[in-house]
Order: sequence, then structure tokens, then C-alpha cells
Amino acid sequence: MQPLINYVREAVQIDKTSKGYRTVTILRHEDIDIPNLSKEEFIRLMKEDLQKAQAEYSKLVAPENERSKQRYIEYRLNDARNFAERKWKTERKRQEYIKNAEERIRKEAERFGSSDDMFWDFKPHVDNGIPGVCILRADTGDNQLARCYEEWVTSKWWKKGTGWAFKYECRDKSLISCFRPWIDLLMDESSTAERKREQQNLDQAIADWYASVPSGGYTGD
Repeated sequence: MQPLINYVREAVQIDKTSKGYRTVTILRHEDIDIPNLSKEEFIRLMKEDLQKAQAEYSKLVAPENERSKQRYIEYRLNDARNFAERKWKTERKRQEYIKNAEERIRKEAERFGSSDDMFWDFKPHVDNGIPGVCILRADTGDNQLARCYEEWVTSKWWKKGTGWAFKYECRDKSLISCFRPWIDLLMDESSTAERKREQQNLDQAIADWYASVPSGGYTGD
């Protein structure tokens, strides 16, 4: 049996996609002997990588979050100054109000600029949904990871896996995630293309079915 872990690449990779978006690969874990991966080994490796991916994302978006926080502070402080100018004639009262407002605004800004928690879809099957236990976070517990593993070992793709990669999409001028982040199961090129083709065919079939329903028609529950 090959070693379970041979190569973890934590250097961020950014690839330009279409329509003003980019795909960010924030962590890539290669050469895992996935077909022979035990539940316990999966839990350990995935937990470590979830925490690494979250830490890397937090570091990556920290400058943008800080800029957003400072813009928020300036905007709110400007409102407070304008209000004080209208409300009081004496400079003492104005400054007293602005000082108290600034303290409150800075506390608010700490919460405003700290939302960088990520979740990751790790979708085991080609279908129109994802099991809830396969939506993973840095603090996901062992029980959920065990259930995620149980879902994955029923997938035909599991035996083809050689690792996984944590990815998300962002806009051209930002590194903050725009849509649902996901974990790719790494496979050989042929299997990767096959899975992509199956998903595209399913998506097209669903789109075609909805397009065939008359406007306002009943589509079922």
C-alpha cells in the first residue's frame, strides 16, 4: 500500500475563468490512496485540511476585510459628525457625542469585518443535490465526517480518487468567495472529464425539462 499522504500543496493557485470571475485553489492534497482510505484516516486527513484551508482563506482575505472595515468606520463616523453639527451648537457637546459614537462604531466594525468562515461542498454523486453531511467546515466534528465518508464510499468515483482540492470562485478584483465553495475529488483526466460530462448532461436535462413546462404551469412538489 502506498503512503497515505505524499504531497500537500498549500500555495494558492488562481485561474481566470469567464465573465469576470476567477477560480481559487486554496489547498491541493495529492497522492492519497483514496480507494484504501479507512474511515479513521479520512477523518484525520480531512479535518487537518479543512483547518488549513480555513486558515489560508482567512489570511488571504484579511487585507480586503480590513479595508472594508475602515470604510465602514469612516462612513459611520462621517454620519456621526454631521449629526453632531446639526444637533448641538457647542463644540464640547459635539465632541462628546462623536467620541462616544466612535467607540460604539469601532466595536461594531470588529464584527462587521470578521466574517470569513468558509464551508465546502464535497459532493459524492452526480445529481441535483448534496447530502447535508457532505457540507464541511473547519469545525466539523468526527461524527459528521464519518457520515460524509460513508456517503462517499458508495460513490463510483471514490475508487478513482487520488486526492482532493479546495476551491472557490471570486470576482476579478477580489479574493472573497462569491458562490458556494467546493472540494474537488482529484482523479485521472479521463475520469474527471467523464464526471464533468455527466453533470453537464444532467444539468442540461433539468434545464430542458423546465423549459418545456408552460409558463405558470405546475412542475410538481
